[in-house]
Amino acid sequence: MEKAYTDPPALAVVSHHVGECIGAGHVQVHAAVIADTYDHAVLVALGIVLCIVPGMVVLFLLQLGQYYVLDKGYGPIQATVASVRAVKRNFGPALLMTLINMMVLVIGGLFFGLFTLLTLPFSCLFTAHLYRQFNQEPVVSAAD
Repeated sequence: MEKAYTDPPALAVVSHHVGECIGAGHVQVHAAVIADTYDHAVLVALGIVLCIVPGMVVLFLLQLGQYYVLDKGYGPIQATVASVRAVKRNFGPALLMTLINMMVLVIGGLFFGLFTLLTLPFSCLFTAHLYRQFNQEPVVSAAD
């Protein structure tokens, strides 16, 4: 004897309700479902923004940290503080530097990353040049 399949109680209620809506020839949309979907969409978008945007801000503020470690021998905390201070003090040029670097590196990523061999050194040298300018240090020329 075969055992008849029965839906779990919650699924039976949902399938019965959907069957009523479709069986009636129209689909009923409840305001609560729309509001719930909207709430979820807003919360998901907010979560993404609160996760990604602060990360981008931190990345922007700490972009010169490695230069302080390599050039001045700072420790991690000291380099972080110096990077934040330099970027805040030179916000406009630092933002422009970041946007130019992003554009150049995106161009480098074209054609399977082949141009990265050209654009990555440019980006590093450009950032090092502005790092020197942000610290009011002379930029060493090739003849020196």
